[in-house]
Amino acid sequence: MAPPSADLVLIFRGSARTKQESTDAEREYSNLIKSLKAGGLKATGKRGTKDREILVFVNAPDDLLNRLVQAERCVSKPLAHNVFRLG
Repeated sequence: MAPPSADLVLIFRGSARTKQESTDAEREYSNLIKSLKAGGLKATGKRGTKDREILVFVNAPDDLLNRLVQAERCVSKPLAHNVFRLG
């Protein structure tokens, strides 16, 4: 099975040795995925090649990229007071 298309691949590594560390790592991973999605990105996790490794495939939709480019152009202009917020 081919990996999903991605603009960026993050490697999430856990080194949990206890039940509590494992729970914390799961929470951190969930928070990462939620944060990426809340920012308008698409994110999918797949098992990595090593133990305790998850590859997070991140994709930025074209409409989000276009909005970010336009916002950057507006902010780059002198005396521009434009504010851009994701989501």
